[in-house]
Amino acid sequence: MRKLFCALLLISGFFVNSSVADAQITYGVKGGISVATFIQEFDTPMREGNIAETSSVTGFAGGAFAKFTIPLLPFSIQPEILYVRKGGEGRYSGKIETSDFASKEVLTLDYVEIPVLLKFNIPVPLPVTPSIFAGPTYSYLVGSEKKVAFTMDSQTDNSTFKPISDLEKHDFGVAFGGELDFNVLATKLTLDARYTLGLAGLKETEMRRTLKNRAWIVMLGVAF
Repeated sequence: MRKLFCALLLISGFFVNSSVADAQITYGVKGGISVATFIQEFDTPMREGNIAETSSVTGFAGGAFAKFTIPLLPFSIQPEILYVRKGGEGRYSGKIETSDFASKEVLTLDYVEIPVLLKFNIPVPLPVTPSIFAGPTYSYLVGSEKKVAFTMDSQTDNSTFKPISDLEKHDFGVAFGGELDFNVLATKLTLDARYTLGLAGLKETEMRRTLKNRAWIVMLGVAF
């Protein structure tokens, strides 16, 4: 997966280097929400009858971007630096020996994320400019927390782990989505929605599992 990420990054870098001298550059800031969850792969199969389910958590996403528009072409390159909250909620139930158990885990992962997006502007006769985009992302984990509520034999034990000491810091992935650019008085506003997939997998040794991030992100921004 890292080789795929590097290849995508090199392609994006080629476009930036070959067009930046003639490109029109705009800068901006954006902010919004992320709705994130994770896919988990256990190192050993779960015991027959035990159940693992995941659901989403909601957090903030936002940061800054630069947009390099290539003259006479419907393409642009947009590197970004974002803060994104990811994670998810896991619910587990089953038996340990002869006792029934239930467990709820809320995982919060705070990342500095750097996407490099290749955008294609769709030429349509509208007062707004729609575009679609895709590109590689690199994410660095800057904060983490895990809250666990474990119930067995009607007794509940609540624990908080902050930070999660054995979780990997780096994640590589891809992002793709769409954007609308529109003018409001002298300001250009942008609205984008994207889906991000973590490809590297985050190894959590204590739980003997690998996590892969998934997130929907919607942000409203202003360009200068």
